[in-house]
Amino acid sequence: MRKIMSIVAVALFAIASIADASCQTLGFDTESLPTFWQGDSYNLQIQVSGGTPGYTFAITSGSLPSGLHLTSGGVIEGEPDGDPSDTTIFVRVTDSLGCQKTSAFAVRVEIP
Repeated sequence: MRKIMSIVAVALFAIASIADASCQTLGFDTESLPTFWQGDSYNLQIQVSGGTPGYTFAITSGSLPSGLHLTSGGVIEGEPDGDPSDTTIFVRVTDSLGCQKTSAFAVRVEIP
């Protein structure tokens, strides 16, 4: 029984080490967002790399201006329809192993 428990412990340690190394490589390739113009349509993918593919995205703080939203696949889509604004959102990406990274993005809406 001890031998089996030792093998399981070694296997779990190896898996945790791989996941930890994978977590260290997860990061945002998208560094900033463009200015969003009121009345224009957007379909903008936030790019990430590293980690283990199978990424999900969520806004953890702040909110996108009226008319825009973030999909769980990391796409900012929609048509801004509110007043001009400047705000900051924090976006978290989670990979398929549960590794997470968060990045802040300035969001600016202007009238053409």
